[in-house]
Amino acid sequence: MVFPLSSRTASPTLKPVALMRLTEVKDVDELLKQHGRDDIVVEEKLDGWKAQAIKEAGKVRLFSRRGEEKTENFPEIVKALSSALPDGTLAEGERVYWHGGKQDVTKVQSVAGSAADTAQSKASALPGKFKFHLYDILWLKGKDVSGQPFSERRKLLESNAKASESVQLTKTYSFSDWQKAMNKAVDEGGEGIVLKLKSKKYHWKPGGETEPKPADIMFKYKGGRGKSDSDDYVVYDYEMTDKGKLKALFGQNHKGKLYHISEISNFSAANEEEVKKRLKKGPFVIEIGFQERVPKGLRHQKFIRFLEDKNPFVFYIYEFH
Repeated sequence: MVFPLSSRTASPTLKPVALMRLTEVKDVDELLKQHGRDDIVVEEKLDGWKAQAIKEAGKVRLFSRRGEEKTENFPEIVKALSSALPDGTLAEGERVYWHGGKQDVTKVQSVAGSAADTAQSKASALPGKFKFHLYDILWLKGKDVSGQPFSERRKLLESNAKASESVQLTKTYSFSDWQKAMNKAVDEGGEGIVLKLKSKKYHWKPGGETEPKPADIMFKYKGGRGKSDSDDYVVYDYEMTDKGKLKALFGQNHKGKLYHISEISNFSAANEEEVKKRLKKGPFVIEIGFQERVPKGLRHQKFIRFLEDKNPFVFYIYEFH
């Protein structure tokens, strides 16, 4: 069982939850139409993998955003979190690979997507360092605190989590400094900024369910870089073209049914083999960049990356084509 929404006092065995997704905005000033600038806190949007760390009985377990355990893939992070968090805690954060002051999500993908022994070998061969950046807390010392406003949860995080070289708390900015946060994120290889309403509680669902995406709690802004967008899609089959190029068929789920959207073929030779390998195990999720959605698919689409921590059977359409 997961800890129930109806109980905010008892502490059962903590299990991972479906974490809340961010709502994208095209202009940060949109938020000022409904919210005061003093109610908005800004953070850099890191380019890593969202994760949840659970500590009980002195041991830390590390899970993906949807609840897949990755404890053995990141032993150094787990060891650091053991010293950083008190017992009875579920904290949310980001696994990020750093090298030369820059973030590189491909290294996180490689290590997280491998078997534990292979993952540790890959990590030890890298010149940089994996770090865990904490930015929220849902359960603290055996008590559910997700119903408290973000401003209070942030205080709890700051007063209870111990920062170190491997575990850090995200820096927060006032709304008036959002451009400063954006510039720093971009300089370091990040994705933009996250904007959170101080007065809002956290919304989660039991592990394995579709990640909640409330419309008015937490937001992301990418600054219009590249005049493009991206979304996550389920690859369910492939075909070979007359020229011997792999063409992956992709779609999105909605109300239990997979809807075909289009095909994509701009894979490298190595990624073509990876598509074939993954499809032997069943459908999987990838991120695709595009200029705009059109009735018959996506305009100027481009494969971006494989997404290890998303379940293709519960992923659903956020915006109809």
